[in-house]
Amino acid sequence: MTLKISLLHSFTGWLIIHIDPIGFMAEPKTTVPVEEMPRIWNFGNEFFGGDGFPPVFHPTDPQIYWVLYQNGALHQTQDGGFSYDRFTEGLNGNKNWDMPYLISRHNSNTMYAGAQRVFANYDAQVANWQAISPNLTANGPYKTAAPATMTCLDESQINPNVIIAGSNSGNVWITTNKGANWNLVSSGLTPALITSVNAPEKMIKVFSSLRPVIATMF
Repeated sequence: MTLKISLLHSFTGWLIIHIDPIGFMAEPKTTVPVEEMPRIWNFGNEFFGGDGFPPVFHPTDPQIYWVLYQNGALHQTQDGGFSYDRFTEGLNGNKNWDMPYLISRHNSNTMYAGAQRVFANYDAQVANWQAISPNLTANGPYKTAAPATMTCLDESQINPNVIIAGSNSGNVWITTNKGANWNLVSSGLTPALITSVNAPEKMIKVFSSLRPVIATMF
């Protein structure tokens, strides 16, 4: 079982906790010492089932947020959690156990998600995902027993045209024009499962601690 303290939702003041495999939990904002963390567990409120992957909140509407369980089962609520609808129309291909997805820092109607390709959705209230890349997982240097999938995504905080994506097959790709063209930037690096990517002016790639670990700046 994994307990992850994720974020403090600025609208509601709720501390969001991911609990795998129990599901998402939430607790009203409090300031407590670490040794009192079990109290949060005991009084938490489950607001969606599944394997407890990260929720994403709409930056301006507190009633809208997305929740995820395994293999890309993305859902959305538009009423603060009273009801949820599947939010996967058009989101095709193999998906990671913990599918990467995010809402754009630059446009609150734009979302990105990774399966074998990178997808974009341009309406925060309607799922209509469109592929903006080819298959970015093929021919990777790291051989994985699981199906090849995207494992991480990031959008530049500075330039909305820049998106970076990593896969469990060891590939890292970047676009500087919102997906019109993609460049492989992981050639020559130690083969590894990519678990995190970062897309500021300088990019750092972080690899799984259970596999070969390197960090590269370029």
